Amino acid sequence: MIKLFWVLLICLGPALAHAQSFPALFEVQDVAHDDVLNIRATPSASASIVGTLAPSQRNIEVVQLNETGNWGRVNSGESSGWVSMRYLHLAVQHPWHSPQQPKTCYGTEPFWSLDLAGDIIFSGPDQDDIVYTLKNWASSANHTGHFGFEAGDGFSVLSPPSSTRQLNGVLHEVNCSDGMSDRTFGISIDILIKDGQSLNMISGCCSLAP
Repeated sequence: MIKLFWVLLICLGPALAHAQSFPALFEVQDVAHDDVLNIRATPSASASIVGTLAPSQRNIEVVQLNETGNWGRVNSGESSGWVSMRYLHLAVQHPWHSPQQPKTCYGTEPFWSLDLAGDIIFSGPDQDDIVYTLKNWASSANHTGHFGFEAGDGFSVLSPPSSTRQLNGVLHEVNCSDGMSDRTFGISIDILIKDGQSLNMISGCCSLAP
């Protein structure tokens, strides 16, 4: 009976991994304290090493799996690589698309960032950070992996909350590039920012990693 259990676990392992929603955060497991977990250029144990993870490392964002589910893509520095899922353990967290799961989004030209964790904080060039109150969060009725939110009453250090300051966004579960590095993200975002009569749209990528 025990032998049958392990046979089933080995056979179902990749399928169970595919059932997990990505991106997601993981922790290193079963690596000796004096060793490291290698990040490889391709999903193969013989591929060149492009980075390493410490044996106690946490908050490792796996963006996607390879076709077999045995390797996960992670970012390392300004590039990405692949880690054996055998040595990663799923961390306790909300699904990436939950409003309770913190996310940080980035964009370029111009450079900006957006913190999605409780209050929504937008940082842009040559302006004070603007804090918005999350009003609603919804999933698409006809497309999986699409989620939207609306936030309002934006305020900054120098200005009080205003109903004319609004920020709405749509998140997509799709590979995303920041256009400045070889890193790969698992979430793209499109944002509409309204300030009085002014309306601007920007796009970027999001990460779960702190």
